[in-house]
Amino acid sequence: MLGITIRDPQTKRGAGVDIFGAVRTRDTGLPPFGNTVQAIPFNEFFSDLDGVTDMRVDGSVDPVFFEIRPDTDRDRYIKTVQFTIVDQNATLTQFGNIGNLANGTLFEWDRLGETVLLSTMISNYDHVRLAGGQPSFGDGTASFRASNVLGTSEAYLPMVDFQLIFGLPWGIRLAAGSDEVLRITVRDDVTGVDGYDCLARGFEIEPETAQAGLGK
Repeated sequence: MLGITIRDPQTKRGAGVDIFGAVRTRDTGLPPFGNTVQAIPFNEFFSDLDGVTDMRVDGSVDPVFFEIRPDTDRDRYIKTVQFTIVDQNATLTQFGNIGNLANGTLFEWDRLGETVLLSTMISNYDHVRLAGGQPSFGDGTASFRASNVLGTSEAYLPMVDFQLIFGLPWGIRLAAGSDEVLRITVRDDVTGVDGYDCLARGFEIEPETAQAGLGK
């Protein structure tokens, strides 16, 4: 016996169940809920509580938090984040060109009262490694480093793809109206670099219950 099929008598659509009781499914390319509402592109820099996106701060005594927060009404899916670290003569072994950080920058996801540590980064290389070496360009000492990004200063531009790196097909979900947060915590004095920020990209869509007219 190969299994059974559960079928809707009206639409004639069905789902196969194998002999182990597992339902056979396939990826539709859409989030796993109703798809009658179109997703809205999301593109925003991590920011502090005052809306400042420049992460060149002194967090050596009091850590400084930069976050992507949930929307009030829509689920927010973060598919990628891209760090930009700009400094003259920057090398992989340093943070910008100011040496390794002492405490490191934390990259975390707060969800359901639990903090998930995604990475601790003390150098340009740690950012590049978190991104799985993407985007990959250049060679030798210029690997992963773009020239003249800010004046004559070089930059590392690692982009973290949550599907590629962590296997999350829709990225990181920040549920509408929740306390979930994607956070970067600067715990050192990084004011000496020419630039440091992080851009999040993804999409927003109404929660399943809202699409069904049930409210949240």
